[in-house]
Amino acid sequence: MATILRHSILLALLVPVHANAGDFQSLDAIDAHAAEASGTVVRPVDRRLKLAPCPDALQTDAPGQGAVIVRCMPLGWRVRVLIVTNSMTASNAPVAIKRGDPVSVNFVAPGFSVTTSGIAETEARIGEPVRVRVEQKANPIMGEAVDAGTVRVGGLK
Repeated sequence: MATILRHSILLALLVPVHANAGDFQSLDAIDAHAAEASGTVVRPVDRRLKLAPCPDALQTDAPGQGAVIVRCMPLGWRVRVLIVTNSMTASNAPVAIKRGDPVSVNFVAPGFSVTTSGIAETEARIGEPVRVRVEQKANPIMGEAVDAGTVRVGGLK
């Protein structure tokens, strides 16, 4: 039995590991690119991400809704990187919206605004991004908590 165990361990040591850190896109590079593009501090992306390395320069969308989108155009992947706002740095700020709370969702665009109701899927402090579901079977949307029970989606403040 000990011989089988010893051979198993030796075999495991000889098998090459295919998931080297060099096989994936640098998450630090994504963070740095997002910080440079937004001109502010960003939250680090989830370190569990395993993205193929981008053969070209990373592309960045304009900051909006509390985040910057970093893209690799040739490979088609994109990562949403959250921007840290002043209210996020104050960890003692009270939670304005809790998961499951009914919220008023204000869709804002130049020239018009629409208000509907939804249910918060994440908790947020004022100024933080929050995920909201406006219809039972619809995909959730991202907005910004502007007050207790109020979420803004769109660019106007």
